[in-house]
Amino acid sequence: MKASTVRLMALFLAAGFWTVSGRADTLVNWQGPGGTGSGNWSTAADWSGGVVANNGSTKYGVTLPTESGSYTVTQDINISIDSLTVDSGATLAGNSGITLTVTSLTNSGTMNYDSANNLTVNGATTISSGSQLNIEGGSTANLNGTVSNSGALTTGFTGGSNTVTVTGAFTNNAGATLSIDGSGDVMNVASLTNSGAVSIAAGATLNLTSQPNGITDVPAGSSLGIVGTLKAGTANGLAKLTSVEGTLNLENGTTTAVTPSGG
Repeated sequence: MKASTVRLMALFLAAGFWTVSGRADTLVNWQGPGGTGSGNWSTAADWSGGVVANNGSTKYGVTLPTESGSYTVTQDINISIDSLTVDSGATLAGNSGITLTVTSLTNSGTMNYDSANNLTVNGATTISSGSQLNIEGGSTANLNGTVSNSGALTTGFTGGSNTVTVTGAFTNNAGATLSIDGSGDVMNVASLTNSGAVSIAAGATLNLTSQPNGITDVPAGSSLGIVGTLKAGTANGLAKLTSVEGTLNLENGTTTAVTPSGG
């Protein structure tokens, strides 16, 4: 086979892979009314290119960029997109019952899903320092991948009975907060590494689904506050705690058997 034919076949294969992999082929930015400001996701004129970002025959990568002042994009329709970046100063808020499905999420602003919403991320989630991801009011979040939190992830502050599922490792970095605040809130996490602050409110549960030893260390500079329930599968999530260099607050009114041997 001629070298030129081989090169041509390689180009065709590469092009085919690009299509099958479903990578975003159209990047759009929020522009807002008149080029800036708040508005509804469904308003085509408020997007670059004059299109409503929602996957169909075209796949979208979406950015809510930093502008001169803060603004809010209200998600008023169900959306499926490839990637979403929420920059500092931008707020994305879902109307009641709305669903958002993305392949990857980077949040450096504020995301409010607080009215029976459903957020699904089928890849990595990054929550940057100073940003907020709020799951409240009977909402559900399925984060099907790893989560790196350097900001704040909060459930139930304005209404409980929320469910958050993280299928990968959750890394709560130094300075970050993970707050499970609502009664009836359940957060299922494959594994948790905490260098920041984690709090579990009364009536709330944090379940470590693939971390059978539970929390074995409370590192220096970190804090773990349990008013609700911490489990490792069906076991006590602190049963194999061996070292406490940070702050551990047990305030759930039950007897918790812990035998730390260091720190």
